[in-house]
Amino acid sequence: MNHTYQILIKFLYITFLLYIILGVIYDVDYSSILFVSITLTLIGYAGDLLLLPRIGNLFTTLSDTFLSYIIVWFIGTYFFDIDIGLQNYKANHVPLFQISLVVSLAYSIVEWFYHRWFFKTLGKKEVLDK
Repeated sequence: MNHTYQILIKFLYITFLLYIILGVIYDVDYSSILFVSITLTLIGYAGDLLLLPRIGNLFTTLSDTFLSYIIVWFIGTYFFDIDIGLQNYKANHVPLFQISLVVSLAYSIVEWFYHRWFFKTLGKKEVLDK
C-alpha cells in the first residue's frame, strides 16, 4: 500500500487548519506552524495505522484529540510561549492551554472525516459497523 497520498492529504489539511487557527487567529509564526503540522502528521498517521483498524473511528479520534492537545501545548511552550503554557500568550491574552484546546477540537472534527475516508481507501469497513 502506498502511504504517500494519505500522508500528503493529512499534512495538507493539518497545515491549513493550523494556519487558520494558529497563524491567522493567534498570530503564531509559520515556521512553528510547519513544525507542529509535520509532528502531528507523522505521529497521527502512525497512530491511524496502528489504532484505526483495531479500535475504530470513535476511539482513534478521541486519542487523536488528546494527542494533538498535548503536542500543541508542548511545542507551543517551547516555540511560541516562554512559560509552561498557563500564562497569557503574547498580546492576545489567551492562555496556551486554550489555544491547544481550540486546535485539538478542530483537529478532531476533521480527523473523524479523514478516518472515514481512510477506511474507504483501505477497502475495509469500520470496526463498529455491523
